Amino acid sequence: MPTRKRVACEPPAMRKIKRPKNHQSLYLESVTAAVDLTSLNSTASPLLRLPAELRNQIWHLVFGDKMLRVSNIEYRHQSGKQDRLLYDVFDSVSHKRPVDSSTSRAPEPACRQYWAETSDVFLTSCVVRVDWPTALKAFVRLGGPAIYRIRKLMIHTTNLDFPGLWRNVLNSAYVGRLTSLEGVNFSGDIIYRGPLGPYLKEDVMRGHYWRKCKMPEIIRAFQQHKLKEELTTVTIKLSPYPQPPKAVLFDIGGVVVISPFQAILDYEIENKIPIGYINYAIQKGPHDTGAWQLIERGEVELNDDWFASFKAQLSRPEIWREYLAKVTQKQSLGGAGGSAIEGGKPPSVPEIDAKRLFWRMMKISREPDPYMYPALRKLKESGKFVLGAFSNNVTFPTGILDDEGVLFTKELQHRPHPNPYANDSTDITTNFDIFLGSAAVGVRKPDPEAYKLATREMSKISEGRGKGKITEGDVLFLDDIGINLKFAKKTGLRTIKVNLGQTKNAVEELAEATGLKLLDEKAKL
Repeated sequence: MPTRKRVACEPPAMRKIKRPKNHQSLYLESVTAAVDLTSLNSTASPLLRLPAELRNQIWHLVFGDKMLRVSNIEYRHQSGKQDRLLYDVFDSVSHKRPVDSSTSRAPEPACRQYWAETSDVFLTSCVVRVDWPTALKAFVRLGGPAIYRIRKLMIHTTNLDFPGLWRNVLNSAYVGRLTSLEGVNFSGDIIYRGPLGPYLKEDVMRGHYWRKCKMPEIIRAFQQHKLKEELTTVTIKLSPYPQPPKAVLFDIGGVVVISPFQAILDYEIENKIPIGYINYAIQKGPHDTGAWQLIERGEVELNDDWFASFKAQLSRPEIWREYLAKVTQKQSLGGAGGSAIEGGKPPSVPEIDAKRLFWRMMKISREPDPYMYPALRKLKESGKFVLGAFSNNVTFPTGILDDEGVLFTKELQHRPHPNPYANDSTDITTNFDIFLGSAAVGVRKPDPEAYKLATREMSKISEGRGKGKITEGDVLFLDDIGINLKFAKKTGLRTIKVNLGQTKNAVEELAEATGLKLLDEKAKL
């Protein structure tokens, strides 16, 4: 009789012991799970069933060699100033103002394998362009895993103080975190005053001027990377500074006073609405019938019917879906915030209290900007320029009450002493030689006629003073909205962009353009 095999078993004591999982076993489990998911994708997705080499070629064709422009906005939070990154993708690398990015594509987190493959191709082949030091600083701090895969960087500047403004960002602390960096391009148009000879003859590592600008530290910051010669270039154009403008034309909200966009941003953050949606819905108009556009042209009265119309403008499903598609793509880059669409189902159109939002915008824009308002006062005191304002504004009916039932007044709200301007007039128009409001003149920016009208009115003032005629090329225009600046430039005006939370930078540009000292330690209110 053959011997019977005994059933294999473990001693009871052995069965009771559960060995704790170490980090290596957890890692192996995660790798196994990823492999399982990849295997599933390779059988379920026609695209992911293709050979890896062919897939990689497709990803390069669709997502390779793009330009990723990184910008930031600063907003006030209860814990202090906060930064939020914004991403724009362009099909081609440009040293000039990029063309519209609406047709450019970036990877989206459709599934783990697709996202891993496409985002790697996108990030390792793209050129990251930053136009301001604050944008690079915010990107390095908040960009997540993306910063470790970036190989090509473009520092683009049209600022009048390069490298001065960049010296506290282009250092080892920030540049050193771009561990995969292989090339850097400095580009832009630098306008200078006076002779360049003395500076160009100095040793860039030892000369007094260059050491003052911290140029040696900037160079050493990039020397820590093994940059490739063919990817490292300088395409900066040097131009002598043009004649100072004869007139300066200001937007009001977001330039001279705190931006109403700050109130919009605060409202979006508080109510968990994707950042930028409200402004997007407003800009979508329509131009001829949009509630916001009508009130700014003075074609309708500010009342409850208008608030209902404004709410409808902010609640259009087609505009909401259009914006979600746009913001989802931007937010997915570098893992910056994830997708606005979770679980494959888009959220419903947000419920917006249009009346409350409107009054918050109006109230915040009565506070003078801490940098631009003192600069405006200094320009006025100099007497060298015709000062004008053109504001897309609203006509307030006499005795109108805000959302809290309080009588609304549009007067400036100056901060108390020791603010040196505490006793200034609360009528903002007294700071200008000519003040034009869209609701009064019936035309709003960016209509070219708005800029032509402002130029004509400022020219009348200049001629009345015996200082000659003013043309569009003699006018320097400051605004915080890109489309307004775009059409102003097409009309012939010089322009300065005032970014949200960055009016100090704009004042520095204004100072260079006018030749006046407009910013010092006491300039901030």
